[in-house]
Amino acid sequence: MAKRERMQGRQSREVMNEIVSPVLFVFAHQDDELAYLGLMRRMVREGRDVRVVWVTDGAFTTSAEARREESLKTMRMLGIEEERLLFLGYPDGRSIHFSLPIIERLSELIEEIDPAEIYTLAFEGGHPDHDLVHFAAVIAAGRREPRIPIFETSLYNSFMTHAVRFNRLVPAEAETRHSPLSWEDALFKLRAAFNYKSQMRGPSIFNLLCVGRRRPGRGEPYREVPPRDYLQPPHEGKLFYEKFYLWRKLCVSFADFRDTVERFIRNGGNRKTTCGA
Repeated sequence: MAKRERMQGRQSREVMNEIVSPVLFVFAHQDDELAYLGLMRRMVREGRDVRVVWVTDGAFTTSAEARREESLKTMRMLGIEEERLLFLGYPDGRSIHFSLPIIERLSELIEEIDPAEIYTLAFEGGHPDHDLVHFAAVIAAGRREPRIPIFETSLYNSFMTHAVRFNRLVPAEAETRHSPLSWEDALFKLRAAFNYKSQMRGPSIFNLLCVGRRRPGRGEPYREVPPRDYLQPPHEGKLFYEKFYLWRKLCVSFADFRDTVERFIRNGGNRKTTCGA
């Protein structure tokens, strides 16, 4: 009986630690949060300490101030205080040129915040900033012992299509989970989508409408980040950011991303974490 009570007490403390420990969301741009918005809303309602970091300034097509205010408006809707938000301000569309300082800054933040879990974007070839932020978050989280669970979600990619698909993870050896999304949550996400007026012409708005239309019943897809070789592209064929308007504007290829990974390894990076071997 005493042993069972001790075990129950330990399990209760572990649950309480999970509830009170911060949860860190790491995004590239000020609208990426919409992919996780239902999960973030639920966590806030459960009393979790939700922290959010945006790595770039989002100023590729509009001002950084406008992008920042759009995300702040959504965070106010969620009830997340501004003191729990951080905008790192690296140049939008050019994050691969700042990979090492981004990794170091995220490492410092993770050490400071000590999150129980980290949620970020998928490595999927949708946007070079998304892939770089994913890589930086994985490397930074991997420096901690014990290992911090880190999860990813899809925004958009070109896996098995000549066009684009939204909110569907590229297949990998990891179980896809779904955060429950009620119709109330979906309507909340749609209302929040209209905060991002500067992004109404990009893939963001199509992504958001897709989220609001399809996800009730299944929920928001996410999974624990599987072991990967980041020297290899996330899927066969051309990546989304290597074609269409993104290529003409960003002029970034996967070869540029691979150069970033190789530079990290040359600077003493963990090859096992980087190459999945």
